Amino acid sequence: MKDPQHEKNISTESEKTEKDPRISCTHENRRWPSGHQGQTCKGSATGFSIKPAFALSDHVRIKKSETIDTLFNQGEKYGSRSFHISFIRNMPSGVAFIAGKKLGIAVKRMRCKRLLREAYRLSMPNNLGIQFILVAKAQILKTSLPDLCSEMERFRRYIQRH
Repeated sequence: MKDPQHEKNISTESEKTEKDPRISCTHENRRWPSGHQGQTCKGSATGFSIKPAFALSDHVRIKKSETIDTLFNQGEKYGSRSFHISFIRNMPSGVAFIAGKKLGIAVKRMRCKRLLREAYRLSMPNNLGIQFILVAKAQILKTSLPDLCSEMERFRRYIQRH
């Protein structure tokens, strides 16, 4: 049976919804930044840049998968002990660095890419007029940076001869 007194206590007016006490408003706690994300980083305004001055610019890096496929399928091939290269001449300069999963865990692959980028930066001029892909081999993990730079120099001389 229903309690008749219970029915009498229910009002027909809608109750005012109270704010959830677990969610604080920005004016309640002044320590927290306002807005969804708070304040944005102002690193560029202070002159600090995450990208070093010698880093490759975005227009030099090859990012499109169609270009990479073209370089792999139609490009000339050059191999060395630590890496192999597919390249096409008479194109706007561009480069991509690749380290496959056969090289190991992500830390090793990133080290391979860093070594390739540094050897490229130290050994190759910017205006070659060549697009190429540098693919790391497993031997690169055992190769020192000066040896890698000398291999990159051999590639540069090969391009200039042919």
